[in-house]
This record gives sequence, C-alpha cells and structure tokens, in this order.
Amino acid sequence: RHFYETALRGRLEYGLGLVLLGPSNTGKTFFSQTFLGTIFGACGNCEFYMLGQDQFTSELVRCPVWEMSDPNLKGAREVARMGDFLKQVVANHRVKCRAMRQIGYDVDWHGRLVISLNDDPESLMSLPSFSNSAEDKLLALVLSPGEWRKVTDKQLVAEMPHFLAWLLGETKYALKSKNGKYLETN
Repeated sequence: RHFYETALRGRLEYGLGLVLLGPSNTGKTFFSQTFLGTIFGACGNCEFYMLGQDQFTSELVRCPVWEMSDPNLKGAREVARMGDFLKQVVANHRVKCRAMRQIGYDVDWHGRLVISLNDDPESLMSLPSFSNSAEDKLLALVLSPGEWRKVTDKQLVAEMPHFLAWLLGETKYALKSKNGKYLETN
C-alpha cells in the first residue's frame, strides 16, 4: 500500500524488499511481473545483475520493480552475493547505472525488489542468512497452496482497478491511463 500511495503522489520512497514463498502455480511470478509491472509501468528481471553476470543496467534502473523468480543460485558464494545485493538495493538504495560503451555511475533507486521462491528445500537455500542484517530489509509472505481459486491472468488484470481502490481504503475506482499505469480518480 505504501509503495502504491507514494507512486500516486509521484514521490517513491524507500521500503522493504518482498519475498514470496509458496508452491508452484500460486501466482508469485504473476504478482511481480504482471500485477506490479502493470501498476508501476515496468518490471525488470535483476537476477543477472545480482549475480554479476550483466553490468549493463541502464534499462533496469528505469524499472520501479525488480524481480527474481526462483533464482538458481549455485553455492554459498552466490547466496552471500545475493545478501550483499539485498543490502545494497534495499537498504542503501544506490545502484550502478551503465549503458554499453558508457562509463557507469551510481544512482538512487527508489523501487521495490520482489523475489519469488518455491517452497521446496532447494529453492529456500537461495535465501541469504538473516544473520547478515537482511532480516530488517525483507518482508517474507508464505503462500498457502489450498486457498487459491483458479482464475485466469485476464480475470486478475480486470480486477486490478478494484483491488487498488480497496487498497487505498476508498470506494472509488482506479483508472488506467494511456501509458498503462493505474491512477486514482476524484
């Protein structure tokens, strides 16, 4: 709610990273890529940046939502790197912006990081240790397998304006603007 309200005011503020844990096919990736991506205008996959495999981030820093869906981390070194990445992005809010054939520079990033993980032991090993001070930077939500009604992505997208109005505690509806972002009505 806080992220949406500050986006509506045109002044995004810092906040927590979100970890969605649950069985496969419970809408975790849909939520970050389609739902949040549609509301805020863009969602970028930051896994290669987090792993140090891609340093060209000029497109990524324009996205207000960064997501990783079941990152395939190999070993303790990559898990530790993810912990450092979480601190950098969620706590320090500074990221490197670099286009091809350009010198990189640091920028403030006011977006949200969403990590989607299946609830199997192998996927859970991708989470960094919470002893490295990542505990106060992440909000983990555990999704239950039996409480989901089967709906299509199209149905969920159609319900977005109503959900956003409810999220703001109002009975008025949110409208979709020409650029695809949802805006509140008067």
